[in-house]
Amino acid sequence: MLQVFRSKLAGVFVQIIMVILILSFALWGVGEYFVSGGGDNPLTAVVAEVQRVDIFGNELRNEVDKEMNVLRSQLGAEVDMKMARQFGLVDRSLNKLVTQRLFDIETAKLGLTVSDDKIMQQVINQSVFQNEIGQFDRNRFRQILLSNGMSEQAYINAIREDMIQKHLVQSVIANVDVPDTLARLLYQHQNEERLAKMVQIPTSRFRDVGTPSETQLQETYEQNTARFQTPEVRSFSYVMLNLKDALDESHVDEEAVRAEYERNIDNYTVPEARKLTQVVVDTQAQAQDIYDAYAQTGDLASAIQQAGLEVRPTSLGSVTTDETLPELSEVFDLEKGALIQPVETDFGWHVVKVEEIIPPVIETFESVKEELQTVLAQEIAAESFYNRISEIEDSLFDNNDLKSVADTFGLKLQNVTDVKKDNTSVAADLLTQAFDTPEKETSDIFETKDGSYYVLEVTNVQSPQAMPLADVKKRVADIWKETERFKKADELAKDIANKIQQGGDIDQIALENNLAVVNSPKLKRGNSYKETGFDEAIVTRLFGADNGAPAVISSTDAMTVAVVTDIQSNSSSGSEEDLQTIREETVLEMANEFLMQYSNALKDKLGVKIHTQAVDALF
Repeated sequence: MLQVFRSKLAGVFVQIIMVILILSFALWGVGEYFVSGGGDNPLTAVVAEVQRVDIFGNELRNEVDKEMNVLRSQLGAEVDMKMARQFGLVDRSLNKLVTQRLFDIETAKLGLTVSDDKIMQQVINQSVFQNEIGQFDRNRFRQILLSNGMSEQAYINAIREDMIQKHLVQSVIANVDVPDTLARLLYQHQNEERLAKMVQIPTSRFRDVGTPSETQLQETYEQNTARFQTPEVRSFSYVMLNLKDALDESHVDEEAVRAEYERNIDNYTVPEARKLTQVVVDTQAQAQDIYDAYAQTGDLASAIQQAGLEVRPTSLGSVTTDETLPELSEVFDLEKGALIQPVETDFGWHVVKVEEIIPPVIETFESVKEELQTVLAQEIAAESFYNRISEIEDSLFDNNDLKSVADTFGLKLQNVTDVKKDNTSVAADLLTQAFDTPEKETSDIFETKDGSYYVLEVTNVQSPQAMPLADVKKRVADIWKETERFKKADELAKDIANKIQQGGDIDQIALENNLAVVNSPKLKRGNSYKETGFDEAIVTRLFGADNGAPAVISSTDAMTVAVVTDIQSNSSSGSEEDLQTIREETVLEMANEFLMQYSNALKDKLGVKIHTQAVDALF
């Protein structure tokens, strides 16, 4: 949840910048700025221009791939390019790149910069790049970048751009705030309650809708040709890279292991410890009395008694210098049985006795040799592995085909022929990448769930073909019948709504049509199906309807006529927690609105051109 904007601006920056970067193209006045264009190679063609700064096809392709990976993880299912376009990922990705260019140009004009030190600090503080003990792990850093298809320099540049853009965005939205009065009004609006009566007309009510004529079948077929396609078939070649192979080839001699051991000797040393007993009293005089009495008795309990105090000594157990209060560090200079001079801390006055000295223990080289050798071998293998991947990437970037690369690096080239998207004999990650990569193109190196790395080249694509009407006639007839059922359900729903509009009673009208009336529970704006048992589309329409006015709503397999029967305003001001939530949500919406206006102003100022033909050729 967002925090109050003024006090915690940094916490909401990421959410705000993400919203502004994924605005729909409606924001940009698409029709005015779209032009034709393109090139022979879709990846090198210019897909957009922002004040004469080009955005190329490979940039858009990479951005779409990242968006698709995010969507796959959110849905827990595969997403192909057709689905990506339906979800608007291509438009969203292109708009993100355009917005980034706009901000880059503006920040450069304003002279906004970020020091290298701040960038590096930002990188090493990322928990995802840290090892188990919270330290920056360069191998993990490289592995994660590789898995996401980014080079180290590209990531550093992205961090730099993000930090600079953050300064720009903060200056635009720094004064966004929501007054208490507005927060209360919004709370009351959101918590208004409504009751409604609904009549649902399932399409299954109209079972017999006749048989379509040949003309109707042809029309239905032509209107739904996308549903009658043969599946796309692809062939591709690939090579696999495995860290285990590099590990098997790595070797570390004993001299190197010993050198590493000596460099990190502190990691193999258990430091000196001391068993301590202490007494804590209120005044320095009391502590001094105990100390002086101990010199005579040699026993701490007897010394306390002789000093006339009713306190008991406490064992601190075995402690090291790191585990001891700084004021008590003197105990590590004393012999066994000695006391430190009385010392004051925030807890009082301490008298501490050294009960036992536990000397440091150093693990021998032989006892850690095998483990250390394994760790070094893994580090060397990882370094070698990622260097090799970088060399392969460079070779592919130089437009070498995959077979040449495989031959150069001694990799086994494997071929997969004529597979469909639902093939189960090919690894899912590999298959997904094959269907996301254009024909005659080579993919980025990518990591699969088992930790292996692949790169593939699509050698052939057999595009989907429309199946003849004769082969799908029954399916076409079923679609026609379902369409007819919806038409009849829609006609009845509109007839019922018209009668209600003219003063008819919904209960009586439903009875006349042998339909049941459902009384809703109390509804609030934004209620989900889980909360109410009603489609969210129905709830939304009800909150846009007048009291007593019918609304007709379409769903997957039914038409619904709904009538608001009661509107109950909420006069409560809400708790402080409720109002805080309202403020946070509204601040985010207002901030995004400001950013949209600012982005539109930059668009008008700098100029944006989109090359639609180049975009279409890419996907």
